[in-house]
Amino acid sequence: MTTASLQNKNVLITGANRGIGLAMAHAYAKAGARVLMMSRKMATLAQAAEAVRAAGGQTWHHELDLTDDASVRTAVEAAHAAHGPIDVLVNNAGLYFQQPFLEQDPAQGRMEMEVNYFGALRMVRAVLPRMLERKDGIIVNVSSVLGHVAYPTEANYSATKAALSIFSHALRGEVEPQGVRVVLFVPGHTSTERALELKLTHVPLQTPEEVADEAVHATLETPAMHVSGSGNRTFVFLSGLFPGWARNYMRKVAEDSFAPSASPASGEG
Repeated sequence: MTTASLQNKNVLITGANRGIGLAMAHAYAKAGARVLMMSRKMATLAQAAEAVRAAGGQTWHHELDLTDDASVRTAVEAAHAAHGPIDVLVNNAGLYFQQPFLEQDPAQGRMEMEVNYFGALRMVRAVLPRMLERKDGIIVNVSSVLGHVAYPTEANYSATKAALSIFSHALRGEVEPQGVRVVLFVPGHTSTERALELKLTHVPLQTPEEVADEAVHATLETPAMHVSGSGNRTFVFLSGLFPGWARNYMRKVAEDSFAPSASPASGEG
């Protein structure tokens, strides 16, 4: 694929109202795609879509609740009705709560799994059949470095991203012979409002825009997995060689970032 192959293609992005998702909307639009932006938060989603249009991008937006089968079906069918086949699905939406495992409300853990893992599966189930009919399409599942090297105080979030990673590898074996690519995109710590609040100064941070540009690059290239950022790529590689060192490093990062409070740290994309 070349950049030209994104011209007027339909790229559906979940969690597109802010952070990495919004940066991705700008990046794919800049590459010539028509960006179909979806999120549960309609007020901020409408503002985000307007910002992409103001920058010269083609965009369309629709409400989406990834925890609800009917909402997923309605949103995907509306996208098809408005603009035709979805060429690229970017499963970006994510939810996390940072808290020691035994202190986390089990309902929060279930919600993380519903959004981060089952939400992505719902989107794939809704979009994939038409891709297989056309023998063409790309699914980009946004995981995390934390799905490869576990992060204390975010045990459940790390588990959701590990599950999405394994699902992506398995799905690839099923559908790539039929013309559908599956890309596992792996960002690390990103300089979102949450990361800046945590003051993760000793951790390599990318801006959302840098991550988004790499997501477009990963979509256009052939690797099955793309880890965003040279520092993150080095860390993931070294963690396989020296797992004990990686565990100790992540434990230190978690200790520095987590300050016990009355309410757990959380975020959503």
